[in-house]
Amino acid sequence: MAAGVCARLQQSARAQLLHVAAVQLAEAEAEAQVFVRNGAGSTGSAQPRSGRRGRGLRSSTAGKAACGGRAVLGFRGKENVRDGYGFLTCKNGFRGNDKMCTRGDQRRGTRGNELEEVIVRSSSMAANVQAVEAEEKEEGEEKSSSLADEGRREGQGQRQEEDPLLVRVARGEDAERAPVWLMRQAGRYMAEFRKFSDKLPFRQRSETADIAIELSLQPWRAFRPDGVIMFSDILTPLPALGIEFDVIKGKGPCIANPVRSLDSVRLLRPLDDPESSLPFIREILSTLRKEVASGRGGGGGGGGVDASPPAVLGFIGTPWTLAAYAMEGSADRNLVRTKGIMMREPAILHALLQHLADALIVYVNYQIESGAQVVQLFDSWAHHLSPSQFAQFSLPYAEQVMSAVKKVHPKVPLIFHANGGAGKLHLMRRSSADVLGLDWWMDMREARTELGPETVLQGNVDPMALFGREEVIRNAVAECLEAAGRRRHILNVGHGVIQGTPEESVKLFCDLARQSGRGKGVST
Repeated sequence: MAAGVCARLQQSARAQLLHVAAVQLAEAEAEAQVFVRNGAGSTGSAQPRSGRRGRGLRSSTAGKAACGGRAVLGFRGKENVRDGYGFLTCKNGFRGNDKMCTRGDQRRGTRGNELEEVIVRSSSMAANVQAVEAEEKEEGEEKSSSLADEGRREGQGQRQEEDPLLVRVARGEDAERAPVWLMRQAGRYMAEFRKFSDKLPFRQRSETADIAIELSLQPWRAFRPDGVIMFSDILTPLPALGIEFDVIKGKGPCIANPVRSLDSVRLLRPLDDPESSLPFIREILSTLRKEVASGRGGGGGGGGVDASPPAVLGFIGTPWTLAAYAMEGSADRNLVRTKGIMMREPAILHALLQHLADALIVYVNYQIESGAQVVQLFDSWAHHLSPSQFAQFSLPYAEQVMSAVKKVHPKVPLIFHANGGAGKLHLMRRSSADVLGLDWWMDMREARTELGPETVLQGNVDPMALFGREEVIRNAVAECLEAAGRRRHILNVGHGVIQGTPEESVKLFCDLARQSGRGKGVST
């Protein structure tokens, strides 16, 4: 926090310095022009003039204290006009941390000598304005370079031993055990979560950084999963495009003005500047990275393989899923309006899908640059599509996003989870995703056989198993781990954790993954 205060003080002081210097430079140049018009260098009589207070510089002791000993620019000094007889000039002008005003030579106050003095001051001010501007530019370039280097290090990973278990497995590396996290692990099944959800509307929770950070960390504190996924929603980027939505308790998302025509698509905005339209995303993800890395988030420690921090996950909805919400206006079991447009006027749907794909490329890169180490693409409404429709309206646009992100962040794993992927595995395997997420309708053993031992799979325990007795949960986890082959597998549920799930069941689910190190197995 002290460093942030220091930076703000320095920025404010420099800005004030530039403003003051620029104003005085303008005044001096204007004064010079007046003298020139009156005859520069003439020996006119000295006219008495009143004293004028000028500005020099000094270091601020208080600023030094606030910034750990580094001086912050402050202002002081005098510049006197002695009744036409002489000037106390500030020859050195504006510079960093020195006491600047030195006594100048006393000259008679003729207009010619006044012009000489004004020109000296004008030249000095101009030189020092340039010096300050150069310093600002240099510091800005250093900061940009530092941020870019940090982003590359965070996005592409540093040394292998520093990477979280989930990241390593998602990249296809062999590891000591299967990592574990749960979709919708931050949810209303947790009593701590309900303290917020019972009082605050969804978008206030998901778009207020401090609240979203707290909700994201709650399951890590309680269950120690290997992934901390930010609390947000797949619809979060839509308002930045001009598609407003609200989440109505008991009904889900509602969009007041659905997008159902080419004219509506043309009116949508591009996602050019997520830093301005979605600033809370950067704060959420960057803070989560710091919290889990330092242990301040409260996650349990433990030695050995669990000593490293969890991975921070970002996520998006696929273009198809977002398009279906935007066209339908709300959840519908048959997607009557959306699929009606698909059948009658597919060009409208394709135009919307392309606009969303372009925006999501920017959004995923923004999440990664903000701190996400893994990003999951949720195709939540893939079950509304036949395999041929999936091949035409979903997969190509999801692949656009993944392949474009891979060009910028090739080391950041991407997970493609299709809810309703049964019958579509042969299509999903064509994607550039690092991990394929399986829903609970799929047989894990059959998926492993079809996709091969080198494909990283995620899933796919039936979330309702967590309502069962302890032996039911143990059996479900052991069966899933065994069917997946005990390598290149991330343990997860096949859909989101359901409201009402006992918290102790989620804890057991995560504990069983940690007990499943190579050669151990899970006791049933």
